[in-house]
Amino acid sequence: KSFRPLVVLTFRWNYWYHGFNSAGFHITNVAMHAGASAQLGFFAYTALRLPALWSALLAALFAAHPVHSESICYVVGRADIICTQVLMLAIQVYGPCASAAGCGALQGWLRLTLTVILILVAGLCKETGFTFFGLLVGWEALCLTRVRFSGQGGTISRCLRMVVVLVVGAAACAARLWYTQGTQIARMDPYSNPIAASDDSYVRILS
Repeated sequence: KSFRPLVVLTFRWNYWYHGFNSAGFHITNVAMHAGASAQLGFFAYTALRLPALWSALLAALFAAHPVHSESICYVVGRADIICTQVLMLAIQVYGPCASAAGCGALQGWLRLTLTVILILVAGLCKETGFTFFGLLVGWEALCLTRVRFSGQGGTISRCLRMVVVLVVGAAACAARLWYTQGTQIARMDPYSNPIAASDDSYVRILS
């Protein structure tokens, strides 16, 4: 089930500004997609340490890739765009703590708090945003491996942050499932989602 209140809020802002004129909705999607592309280029330049030219090329390829056409052309595709933007911001915020050098204890917990809030916001834009809790734990685990081999400190702090992320992530997913009363949509048209309506449990599991 979809529960995307923040995306609906942006639709309300569009309607407040220009009514049902569809051009405004599409222009907003294009502008947001351009912003997400710029964020990716900035991430490549600052976090991945790519040269400016390669970072700009990455942003351009992301912006022009046809896989994103539905997110731009369909008004409801805005959920993917906003979720991407918020998660890219979360990566930027938490990046210094997940590096091998790490950051101070207080700064680490402040950045973790802000990152968790951003992930929750992303999950309220699209459900896949909640998966970043798992990615964050994996990111910390990889950094923890590098720290152990390099002999640097901060192991306990990293482990505590991983535990907090797992607990908060599980609680957020459980709260969403409770609020939406599960994930299945009652009386869904089988032609809209034939995999979910399949009588073969093996087919449903593979999907």
